[in-house]
Amino acid sequence: MSGRRLYWIDLLKFVGIVAIVLGHALGEGPLCTYLYAFHVPMFFFASGCAFRRTKERFGAFALRKLRQLIVPYLLMSFLSILALYAASFVMELPLGIRFTQPWYRYAWGILYANGKSGMLKANAPLWFLPCMFCVLLMLYGVAHLAKGKKLVYAALTALSAAVGLLNERFRILDRWPLGFETALHMLPFALMGYAFRSVSEKIETMPDARKAVAGIALLAAGTAVQMGFDVSGLYMFDRYSSLALLYVCALAISVAVALLGMVRVLPRLRLVSYVGGHTFVILLLHKFPLLVFRYLCPGIGPRLLAGSVPLALAATAVTLALCLAAEKPLARICPALLGRRRKQAV
Repeated sequence: MSGRRLYWIDLLKFVGIVAIVLGHALGEGPLCTYLYAFHVPMFFFASGCAFRRTKERFGAFALRKLRQLIVPYLLMSFLSILALYAASFVMELPLGIRFTQPWYRYAWGILYANGKSGMLKANAPLWFLPCMFCVLLMLYGVAHLAKGKKLVYAALTALSAAVGLLNERFRILDRWPLGFETALHMLPFALMGYAFRSVSEKIETMPDARKAVAGIALLAAGTAVQMGFDVSGLYMFDRYSSLALLYVCALAISVAVALLGMVRVLPRLRLVSYVGGHTFVILLLHKFPLLVFRYLCPGIGPRLLAGSVPLALAATAVTLALCLAAEKPLARICPALLGRRRKQAV
């Protein structure tokens, strides 16, 4: 497969990151519940779509992902807790976050990297990075174990979903380092994304009308499942209304977005490609503008906390713009924060 950027993968990432930031801006309400039914799984699905099986050895792959995901997670987590400690105790800013434990408990919580510990509150969205690290390592293992054999890959994908459902039911694995149990529950989305990518070139040659109809039908089906059964998930805490229904709902919506992104007659927006190609910095930084909107803007904060959708949309747009504007300075000052080497900084 070629190394060119694919618009439909950028669209998946665009929809996913906008849904995540908007969901965090809202905090509660019907729209927030709907977004939480698919936004994180959509990112794991997109990661599977972007994954390619190569001759790279597992050790080299793991080290590369360690630099790209775990190093930024650690740096940003410690910077976040230092910044919020200073804001809360030195500047006495009311940011809605209470640090009730000694600093070393939070430091250990960052290293352990499981959201259920309650120690990631300085920048809670960062839980996603160690979880993604685990998912990608497992995806590498499954893809190389199957070696292109479709039946073997399908069996391993079904097995991963069964293991996830069993673990949700009996909680055999719980509170593991790096959020491993959450990674176990999210792995089927990455596996399905990888499988979807393997047939994507054939799908792209289909008539636009067929792709559009299939995409709209899947979007409607996923939305109907969400609304009919109130499907949602609190991913950092690994809590789901129903993991089985979440698999159905989030997968249907993710595939729907991918199909609609392949419809050639629809406009290919540069904004979608740009944001979709720069989601990492948004994930790292978006909590801070939202904290300012919520707790330091008297005319905005109370209405955001009350679930105002128009204000949440405006806050989301401003947050995205601020995060994207910060990327180039960060890349020059500390490229490791973005998972890059110095030569990649500019």
